[in-house]
Amino acid sequence: MSFTVKFLLIILNLNFKSTIYANIIEVENEYYR
Repeated sequence: MSFTVKFLLIILNLNFKSTIYANIIEVENEYYR
């Protein structure tokens, strides 16, 4: 696998994790409000 493909996969993985993390924070804020 080429370096560019690995780099894109890493970026997508980080974006996916940060999106999940943001959603969890939003759910917690709704829960504790």
